[in-house]
Amino acid sequence: METALSDPSALSEAKNALLARMEAATSEPAEIYEYALAKKLFSSAPWRLDAVGSEKTLREASGASLKALASRWLVPNNAALLMA
Repeated sequence: METALSDPSALSEAKNALLARMEAATSEPAEIYEYALAKKLFSSAPWRLDAVGSEKTLREASGASLKALASRWLVPNNAALLMA
């Protein structure tokens, strides 16, 4: 992760891989159906949001913006410990 944040070519490669995965998912009819169904069923729940974000958000992501996001949200008091 740190490499992708500090190396622009590694970040670009990671973004392209995620964009390709997003494109592949949107070309499958079953995936499109499940996505639409989840949006409808959970329209007010937090998990209605895409974990990766939109294509626009992903394209605009930079090392600095990802570091800012991590320092704001990836902190110990914003975590859950699950044991099974």
